[in-house]
Amino acid sequence: MKSHSWAKRRAPVVIWAILTLAGAAMAGAAEQEEEAMAAPLTPLVVEEAVICKGIENRTPVEPGETFEDSVGRLYCFTRITGAYRETLIHHIWYPPDRNLHEQALPVKSPSWRTWSYKTIPAGWTGVWRVEVTTEDGVVLKTIVFEVK
Repeated sequence: MKSHSWAKRRAPVVIWAILTLAGAAMAGAAEQEEEAMAAPLTPLVVEEAVICKGIENRTPVEPGETFEDSVGRLYCFTRITGAYRETLIHHIWYPPDRNLHEQALPVKSPSWRTWSYKTIPAGWTGVWRVEVTTEDGVVLKTIVFEVK
């Protein structure tokens, strides 16, 4: 029977080539992942932002621009697009002439609905605003409303 000396001599070379190609592919994938993590997030967009009296089935209930001071609680509902990795946004509530309230909210997909709420004490009347910001503090949207 004939010896397969060619195959025996070439086997280490073939194995080395396969391992080199596999290593390069893995390094390329890791490099792409690192670049994606280091790259700035795709710009987030506030597709929808409203102040409302409640949330049901992830939908704003009784949105408006003017509310009575007896409302008890108001919600800031936002629909965010453009997040291709998990990030945070902030709802920053600014009552008139009072301390603010800030709520960090996760955004976990390219189209995400989220909300925060603020208890509205009787007598806290005037023009309020909520700023929707990125993790870095960039203001994406400002919602102005009035409590009478």
